[in-house]
Amino acid sequence: MKGKKIDELQFSCMVAAVGVDEIQRLLDKYDQDAKTMVTQLREGILSGDMATCNRLIHALKGVSSNFGFSSVNYSLDQLRKITSRVDADISSLEFEIEGSIRKAEEIVFSFK
Repeated sequence: MKGKKIDELQFSCMVAAVGVDEIQRLLDKYDQDAKTMVTQLREGILSGDMATCNRLIHALKGVSSNFGFSSVNYSLDQLRKITSRVDADISSLEFEIEGSIRKAEEIVFSFK
């Protein structure tokens, strides 16, 4: 669905159901919230806070789905895959560090 920006039928039905003024208000709110969430997402990625990243991805994906924003959801799915790998890589790194420290401590102990 990368090429399809928006599910036009879904969005048109939403406009018909709630009206143009309400849709414009909701789109303005979405725009503000999405920009804030993307900034927070960027900060979470840079700081390694994958739990926050996944929470933000989930929230933004839900709201985007309501509007039928197919390409946004595709991008969020791709980003979720990346953050999952980063989280797994970090967990693996932490495991390796702990194992290396334990092994080093065993060697140090053997010298006593």
